[in-house]
Amino acid sequence: MVMPVRHRALELLLAPSQERRPRPVSWRLWLAMLLVCGHDLLQAQTIFQSLFQIAQPAKMLVGDKLQQFYLVTPANEVIKYSADGQLLYRYNNNTLGQLAHIDATDPFQLLLYYPDFQVVLLLDRTLNPLGQYRLGQHGLLQPEPLGMSNDNLLWVYDQATFRLQKLDRQGRVIAQSDDLNLLLGYPLQPTHLLARHNAVYLNNPATGILIFDNFGQYLRILPITGVERIQILDDTFIWCFRQGKWQRYLASGGTPADDPAYAPFIGHPQALFFRSRVYVLTKDGLAAWKR
Repeated sequence: MVMPVRHRALELLLAPSQERRPRPVSWRLWLAMLLVCGHDLLQAQTIFQSLFQIAQPAKMLVGDKLQQFYLVTPANEVIKYSADGQLLYRYNNNTLGQLAHIDATDPFQLLLYYPDFQVVLLLDRTLNPLGQYRLGQHGLLQPEPLGMSNDNLLWVYDQATFRLQKLDRQGRVIAQSDDLNLLLGYPLQPTHLLARHNAVYLNNPATGILIFDNFGQYLRILPITGVERIQILDDTFIWCFRQGKWQRYLASGGTPADDPAYAPFIGHPQALFFRSRVYVLTKDGLAAWKR
């Protein structure tokens, strides 16, 4: 259920309420918020306007370039919402174990990964099944991390061969990197993979974010270390969750590009940062803000 929020108070900074319906913020509460957040809160209140809240508990939040978003419930159900917060479609699969990863690189083809069975499912825009990869059957023993390619195929980092590989729909390797342990001179332990703007980004927390071309050839590294997850939702910035908060960098060279207006949101691990919107997931549900 979508609930409009008429005031601009940043309710996400407050302790969760037992009530689901938004309510005005008292002057005492505003005073407490000011003491804690000070200038950041006043600036964000001026710049961001609340759009809607969705009272749907979830464990994962993912967005696509159309500003649609997907929630994964504790029961592994995927729920798709429109950019204005309307529930569109649902999908659930209880036979493949825990759903660990979603890639929404293409809004018309969603990737779901179930590591217990090393199965990748592909869903269409209405969350109906399109196909699947059974990675173990293709000789991939440690296929993580992985993600959708820009042409709707599959990128996988194979930890057994130390190579980034691109698979076609039949599971055949059609492009791959060199042995990255030999090429770089150190072992990789990557945690996240994204394909954006004719490049593949492979996050290795110890050394930074490695960038490859569409053929899997290593190009360079953004020396941003200690990153847990990355998101790239436009062609300008890369957001990195590191040291307990989201930090923004220029995608072109990894230069810090912080904006204090985002300060109230960056401490939430499950958040999406679009050019003009922010989605934040808390234990009670999702809140959307417009700049």
